[in-house]
Amino acid sequence: MRVTDALTLSNLQFEGKPAVQANKISGEVPLELSLTPKTATPLVQFSWEVPDDPNLQAQNGTLTGVLRKEGTYTVTLLAQGAEGKSMRMPITITVQPPSAEPTILLTPDGGVAPLTVNFDASQTFIPPGEEVAGFKWLFGDEGQGKKDAELAGARVTHVYKAPGEYKIKLSVVLTSGKDFSVDRTIIVRRPTLSACITASRLTVEVNKGVEFDSTCSTGIPSSLLWDVRRDDQPEVVQAQSSDETYVYVFDEPGDYTVTLTLKDSFGNQDKKSVSITVNPAAEEPVPESSTPSEESPQ
Repeated sequence: MRVTDALTLSNLQFEGKPAVQANKISGEVPLELSLTPKTATPLVQFSWEVPDDPNLQAQNGTLTGVLRKEGTYTVTLLAQGAEGKSMRMPITITVQPPSAEPTILLTPDGGVAPLTVNFDASQTFIPPGEEVAGFKWLFGDEGQGKKDAELAGARVTHVYKAPGEYKIKLSVVLTSGKDFSVDRTIIVRRPTLSACITASRLTVEVNKGVEFDSTCSTGIPSSLLWDVRRDDQPEVVQAQSSDETYVYVFDEPGDYTVTLTLKDSFGNQDKKSVSITVNPAAEEPVPESSTPSEESPQ
């Protein structure tokens, strides 16, 4: 046995994880260790005394390992100075049981408004001996005065009516009174609004009609407007309609432009036009008149 003077390292720090506070370490299973002591004092050599546990290793002054069982462990940091002084620093490691780990699955995990999303928290990990009292959901689009979530099931459905980026919060409430939370973000995009026209014909005789159909359009329009104008009088509205399918009878020959305008509740607008040529009515052929043949004189 050799008795040496105590080595004092007032600037001792640890690089790595987890944090060492007041010579103590605390964490949940599995607890990963990677600690390297550092000091500004020159010529100090470090080593570790570790329990007889294959999950802990000490090499070149660094302590590493993963503790997968609950319990209390003690490791000791040894330091040797250049003048023969030494230090022993016991560090207590407390490994706690795992806590609940909430999990959110989204189907789909993004899309175009209005978007219906199915939320599933049934794969949430619950520690042994604990029971779930319920799940609290906040979907990120709650209005003023609706920030408190109520207990619900593990599977819920929610509709995002407007585009935006929403932060989802799930809290798992246990019968013991503990609760654990997790956040996720979903992005809801603006719908694409695209006007489309199908015309029954592009050339027509006067006093004949053309059917215009908008059902090939995409998006969710909140308003629809057909607009008919002569090309030589573009400032004069010949006719308008808000019907999805529209039939217009052209009573004058000429060139016309029919425009479809769509708007939706998200501020999107799109237009599509088609040109119609109206020809004069074809003249009906005049039937040939028949006259009695003259009798030749006797």
